[in-house]
Amino acid sequence: MRRAVILSVAALVFAPRPAAAEPPVAREGASLMPPGAWSIGLLSPARLGLSEALELDTQALSWLLLSPNAEVRLKLGGAGSWLFASTYGLSLPTGAMRLTQGVLFPTWETSRQRPGWVLVPSLGVLASSGPRDAATLLTFHFETALGVPLNDRVATPLETYAPVELLFAPALTGLRTRAGANGSHALGTVVRARVLAEALTMGRRTDVARSPLVFHGALALEFAIGRRIAVELSGHVYESDQHRTQLVDAGDGTVRRERVRSVDVFPSLDVIVRGP
Repeated sequence: MRRAVILSVAALVFAPRPAAAEPPVAREGASLMPPGAWSIGLLSPARLGLSEALELDTQALSWLLLSPNAEVRLKLGGAGSWLFASTYGLSLPTGAMRLTQGVLFPTWETSRQRPGWVLVPSLGVLASSGPRDAATLLTFHFETALGVPLNDRVATPLETYAPVELLFAPALTGLRTRAGANGSHALGTVVRARVLAEALTMGRRTDVARSPLVFHGALALEFAIGRRIAVELSGHVYESDQHRTQLVDAGDGTVRRERVRSVDVFPSLDVIVRGP
C-alpha cells in the first residue's frame, strides 16, 4: 500500500505535462470565480461564477449524504492590492445525521426516534492580499455558523475526533466559529503550495469541563494535471481536548490527574475539475 502511494505521487510529479497545462490558482482567497467559470472537487466546494460580484458555492459530497447546502460569496471591493468578500451560507445537515445513525449518533432503539431537523445559517468575511492568480497570496478569514433546531429532537454533541465534531458542531452544539489565515505560493508552473492555521470553537458540550477550543493547521500541495484537472495532497493537524488525562506530581507526596490536549494528524486527497 505504501509503495503504491509513493509511486502515485511520483507519477503526479514527474509525468509529462500537456502543453495547455496551467498553474493552479489560489482557491481560498477573496477573489470570485469569473462569470461562467466553475470548479468542483471531491472534498473542496463546487463553485460557480454568476457575475463579477457574485458566486455560488456548495459542498457536493454533502448532497450525496442528503444534506442540502449552499453558500453565496459576495464581492465587497478592495483597498490597494487587498480584496474583500463576504459569505452567506445555509445548510440542512439532518440527512447526514440520520444516515450515520448507529455509527456517529445513537440508534434510539427504544423510542424509535431519529435526529431532528436543524437549520444552519452561516456568515463569514475574507480578506486577500491580491487576486486568485497571484503567485503568492495571503488570506485572512472569519466565519460563524449557528444551529437553529426546527423541533425538540436535537441529538447530543459528539465526543469523537475533532474534524467530525467540527463538521456537526453548529447542529449539535449550537455554534461553530473559526478565524485564521492561509497562504499559498506557486512553485513553478504546475505546483502550488498551501499552508493554513486557524482556531475554532464550538458551543455547549456534554462534558462542560472539556475545552471547546480547537487549533487546526494544514499543509497542501496541488498539482496541475492538464488545463482542467488538479490533484491536491494535504495533511491536517488538530490540537484539541479529547478527554485525555495524565497523572502529575502534586508536590506534597500525592499525585493528581490533569487534562492534556491531544494532537491528531489526518491525510487527505482531493481532485478538482475546472471549466470552461
